[in-house]
Amino acid sequence: MEKTTIYLPSGGVLEVEHTQEFINRVCVWSKKSEKEVQLKDIKDYIYESFKIAMDTGGLEKVENI
Repeated sequence: MEKTTIYLPSGGVLEVEHTQEFINRVCVWSKKSEKEVQLKDIKDYIYESFKIAMDTGGLEKVENI
């Protein structure tokens, strides 16, 4: 399990513990290689995943990104 720290615009901090599978999903979603993926890509993936879940009322769509 790896930990990534993302600093939020409001001054908050988001610490994300993740597996390699999560990074692989971010790579596919962002259409970038693992070396090209940046913290912004991880943050955007999380934001979009939660936005879809909140908009649809379920987490099923998160798996389909």
